[in-house]
Amino acid sequence: LFPGEPEACVQSAPVFRAVTDVKPPPRRLTLGYAPLKVARALWVLASGQGKAEPLKKLRALEPQPISTVVQSNPRALIFSDVAGC
Repeated sequence: LFPGEPEACVQSAPVFRAVTDVKPPPRRLTLGYAPLKVARALWVLASGQGKAEPLKKLRALEPQPISTVVQSNPRALIFSDVAGC
């Protein structure tokens, strides 16, 4: 899930899709939103201080890709080692 993706990606049905990102590796496969929203078990791992801000936004249910998935899946569990979040 990548911030700034078009709404078409969020609403698409494929189980996985190819994406290009600025971080290595630039070309990769990612799960689509649809299977994550209906998964029997959804574990979200936010590890390291670099994830502190996205984790705060997730807990506040601010709009971002992972919030879309967590709000849609009542079985979502969030694990984190980020202090203060």
